[in-house]
Amino acid sequence: MRNGTALFLRGTALAFCAMLLFFWGCAPRQAPDPKPNVLLVTVGALRADRIRIYGAGAAETPVLDRLARQGTRFTQAYTVSDMANPSCWSILTSMYVKRHSPYHFPAKCPAELLPALFKKSGYATGACVGTFLLDKEVFPPADSFDSYASPGTLHRTLMAGEVNLAAASFLETHRTEPWFLWVHYNDLNEPYDSPEAYGSSKALSYDREVAYVDHSLGTLLSTLDELGLRSRTLIALTADHGQAVEEHLLSNEHQGLYEEIVHVPLIISYPGVIPADRVATQLVLTLDIMPTLAALLSLKTEIQGDGISLIPLLQGRDTPLHFAIYAEGYLQRCAMVRQGSWKLITYYDLMQGKSRRRNSFYRSPGATELFNLEQDPNETESSASTNTQKFTQLKDLLDEWYKDSPYIPTGKAPLENSGLLIRTRLLGY
Repeated sequence: MRNGTALFLRGTALAFCAMLLFFWGCAPRQAPDPKPNVLLVTVGALRADRIRIYGAGAAETPVLDRLARQGTRFTQAYTVSDMANPSCWSILTSMYVKRHSPYHFPAKCPAELLPALFKKSGYATGACVGTFLLDKEVFPPADSFDSYASPGTLHRTLMAGEVNLAAASFLETHRTEPWFLWVHYNDLNEPYDSPEAYGSSKALSYDREVAYVDHSLGTLLSTLDELGLRSRTLIALTADHGQAVEEHLLSNEHQGLYEEIVHVPLIISYPGVIPADRVATQLVLTLDIMPTLAALLSLKTEIQGDGISLIPLLQGRDTPLHFAIYAEGYLQRCAMVRQGSWKLITYYDLMQGKSRRRNSFYRSPGATELFNLEQDPNETESSASTNTQKFTQLKDLLDEWYKDSPYIPTGKAPLENSGLLIRTRLLGY
């Protein structure tokens, strides 16, 4: 009986090993560590094309480039908002801004938040954010973290180095248990104050800041190495939004939904599990991060969000995930829909941007812009008046998308008692 049992167990073990080898040859593979650590990095105002491996930016980004080569990078990733607070809220809920309504009405967080999913699975959760726009009093998802470090009322922002110090403290405290850590760098938002060592005096201030954030990310990753945590840490990196640098008559500005503002990097890296140096070109959203992590790590969830797991793309399938993607401007001043190479922007409220030429960026309520990004990647000339068929098709998609919203932008006045609204008004948004 013992011999039979031994043979059975041995055969079962061999079959299990064979199954592991089979899945090991597939991509992506299920994490060998049942509870790998997870580091989510969001960089405020980081444009995709400013990372060397994504475009031809003037900034030196060796750390970001290396991280991209170590994992899968998505070349057509989009944010859903042009402002940090609603964008990060959406990342942590996998919901479009219209569903969690952070500024028009007092909103309760949906039950399913990314840090809550990790906590249910036995993870320690922490966040270290560099902007007061993500302070607890204006960012309800903060309450779902075990520990939360932010500038508070005494500071507007923390530099990346200061954020790293808080992150290092969390990592040291929880190095012996599985953890989920969210790090948000804010240095690419004005005022620019990075050390002059990063970039020559001729470089754009923005690119100098990009280089500084790249170096700071390298410091954070080195901390993982020093603590012996890097090999069992999954890293997802993206941006809350981008930044216009003189494009469209906007100077160091991120209000609006042009490509410089909504097209963001997305990198997922876990050596040995996520395929290295893979490029996915399908349209994806930052909303897709939450369901992807939940699927990869088998987190118990009943996500009712708008995101879609990216696992098919990580596996190398040439499969479109989204029929269309959408984004909203701050206070719903404008909205965007993109389908294929076509993109429509509709303005619901007056938009007036900062520029060297006073009031040179101006969009009146009801204005629309239609672009074919294959033919006009810089969005230089709208074809809304000449391509009426495509305009009508995308306008209908956007109108249909807004039907399930708790409010429609036109004619709605935001509540003046919103803490976030008061703060952003003081900053000139």
